[in-house]
Amino acid sequence: MKKLAILLFFITASVMAQKKEKIDRDQLYSYSENLEFTIYKIGRTRMTNRGNVNYVAEKGKRFISMMFQFKNNSSEKQIIDFANIQLVDKDQNLIKIDMVVKALKLTSKLNRYEQSLKGNKKRIFAVEFEIPIDKKEKISALKVKGKIIELVYK
Repeated sequence: MKKLAILLFFITASVMAQKKEKIDRDQLYSYSENLEFTIYKIGRTRMTNRGNVNYVAEKGKRFISMMFQFKNNSSEKQIIDFANIQLVDKDQNLIKIDMVVKALKLTSKLNRYEQSLKGNKKRIFAVEFEIPIDKKEKISALKVKGKIIELVYK
């Protein structure tokens, strides 16, 4: 019985140690006076496809993707420039966004980082960052329009 209790303790401890932290979807972050966003999801992948080329991250690294939900609080159309959003890694390096996709809408724009959002609307945007980071690194901050924003996890 004692061995069984010790075994259950170690199994429970290892499961708790492997629990992944989830981003708080209810946390609002400010992009501008009329635009706010939440981070809907953070993903990690070893391989990514950009154009006609597949990129594979080196061993121990992963490409980061995020899904943002932007909300326009004004009645006018607003422009979101994703070139103003960068990922801050543990060494305070800034990683730029490489790809932006508007959810459920195919667009072809000359400036691939600028997306528009009509007045009083919400829209989900998927982005992928260009440089892979350590696969165990917790994403803790973004730089938005020159301001560092600390991310909130549940």
